[in-house]
Amino acid sequence: MSPWEVLPRSFARRHGVVPLDRGPDGVRLAARHPDDPELLDALAARGLGPLRLERWAPEALDALLEARYGAWGALDELSRALAATPGADDAPSLGDPEPGGPGLDDDEALERAPAVRWVGQLLRAALAEGATDLHLDPPGPGRPSPTLRARVDGVLHDRPAPPAWLFPRVVGRLKALAGLDLGESLTPQDGSLSLDGEGGRRDLRVATAPTAGGEAVVLRVLAEVGRLPGLGDLGAPRDVEVLAAAAGEASGLILVAGPTGAGKTTTLHALVSAMDLGARSVVSLEDPVELRRPRVRQIPIDRAAGRTFAAALRSVLRQDPDVILVGEARDRETAQLVVEAALAGHLVLTTVHAASAAGALERLVQLGCEPAHLAESLRLIVAQRLARRRCGACAGAGSVGCDGGLRGRVGVFELFPCDAQARAALAAARTPAERVRALRAGGLRPFAACAARLVRDGLTTDEELRRVLGQDLDAPAPPAPEAAP
Repeated sequence: MSPWEVLPRSFARRHGVVPLDRGPDGVRLAARHPDDPELLDALAARGLGPLRLERWAPEALDALLEARYGAWGALDELSRALAATPGADDAPSLGDPEPGGPGLDDDEALERAPAVRWVGQLLRAALAEGATDLHLDPPGPGRPSPTLRARVDGVLHDRPAPPAWLFPRVVGRLKALAGLDLGESLTPQDGSLSLDGEGGRRDLRVATAPTAGGEAVVLRVLAEVGRLPGLGDLGAPRDVEVLAAAAGEASGLILVAGPTGAGKTTTLHALVSAMDLGARSVVSLEDPVELRRPRVRQIPIDRAAGRTFAAALRSVLRQDPDVILVGEARDRETAQLVVEAALAGHLVLTTVHAASAAGALERLVQLGCEPAHLAESLRLIVAQRLARRRCGACAGAGSVGCDGGLRGRVGVFELFPCDAQARAALAAARTPAERVRALRAGGLRPFAACAARLVRDGLTTDEELRRVLGQDLDAPAPPAPEAAP
């Protein structure tokens, strides 16, 4: 429940009341003076239904109000004020900022323009909450007002949207910041922008798309510059041990699979973080470079300039690297080069879009990799998803900083550490079914086993894992490999 959807921030401040949660028996609120007749009348006038008020100390309530409303509450307040602005239809556009009166120069006048103020508050709120994506959609059929949703820990949440009259100007402001063509609204465009904040510089990718109601905009917030993931941040200790062992291999192929948004790039960089970068030459090929890191030669892919994954990889192989990170094996040439590089003595880390370890293997076979060569190169296959963690501050009861007792994310893995015996079994397999049997006999650790450990260790919940994994959670565990005679 978003507090501003129940009560505006201005109301909460004025009356000393903050929504806590909404349940079948009504809305629960924290209040400074829960018996105050003026407060009760004001709440009754808003038609919230049954109410349960709890008395909170003034200092605790002030901290709760700031935590619950935060930057999104400020954006909601601004949106409400702009929606009620007289003469809104005559408000200035980005290119014609509202006059600020005597004494204001052009920069000051621009800063006071409604779209500039709204976008500035939007970006502050998104960074403060840790959102990874923002989806801004225009009014459309059955939707008379614009909508804004923020993806936090992999889940989309409604957030305060601009008033309809301001929406085109908000789009224009975002396009201007991202260096896009303001006069082009019928063709999708892609750009980027950078922000300087308290946590350092943040990069955002901006994509527009024409829709029936106007231009829609999606912003992707890239990882914080200088904040690099480590293996210990990823998942349960037993799974981390498997990943760390693979990062120490001298050569071979580490294959990471999963859908979009499953954290594959984060896992690749966590593997690199576990390496001795002073003793190993590491090169990464990425589209785009999302995590900037020292002591790694990071090469951005630029298809327009002819710098594809395959072309960049051919060039890198002449530079004597020890470790090569390839953002994605997405085409035949790249997939085959990845396997060849692993067989030639390099440690190669790459990703594919596949749902499982078996699916990852089949994807590379479909891209033309010789199954026997692929098997010989393998050191580890990781299929992964991301589940929300239990909030350590509230033990599942819900706190001001989490969503129903969940905050942050943890990796849920299907792992196949590939030793010499497993590689030989895979090389002998001739069909997809035989390869699946080889995986199971060779010690595949399924999602269900990882999920059980995460619940046992108190890192997440059964409900969250079922949301993320679905039927994979119920998949039977593979039989244990037979002991060697």
